[in-house]
Amino acid sequence: GGFRFYPGRSTAGGAAPYGVYSWRRAWTVTGWTSGGDSDYDYALIELSSRPPIGWLSFGWSSGLSTSWYVYHKGYSGDKPFGSQWSTGDYISNVWSYRFYTDSSDTVGGNSGGPWYRYVNGNAVVYGPHSGWNAYWYWFGAKRNRHTRITASKFAMLCDWIDDAAVC
Repeated sequence: GGFRFYPGRSTAGGAAPYGVYSWRRAWTVTGWTSGGDSDYDYALIELSSRPPIGWLSFGWSSGLSTSWYVYHKGYSGDKPFGSQWSTGDYISNVWSYRFYTDSSDTVGGNSGGPWYRYVNGNAVVYGPHSGWNAYWYWFGAKRNRHTRITASKFAMLCDWIDDAAVC
């Protein structure tokens, strides 16, 4: 309940260039909250007020493929606290509700961070980081797991947001 959000935080030591925000509401789905199914590992959190900066776009694509190079930003648990890190990789596998990358650098703390691709110069998020699959680790691949935004998830997120400027 006591979550705090630091938009634009990118250095260790707690710098908050755009302030610190609490949250007003949160949405998620029972596939995750009741079943822990990583196909449904996503949520939306509405901040208490709007920061004075923009946001990443999000979308879905039936053409998601292994030819796509995607990027991630997050707060890796093995790096200095509060510092934002970036990684990227080609998509290695595409499933109906997930996609995977194999050699991107993620650890605990990255979960929930965006996986995005540039489309016409704009970053578009296609799913949040959900974790890594330990089974594949033993076979020499890290297999980072990302929850795929599908057409129905996109529609649900837009219903939750309820803002024509976003969706």
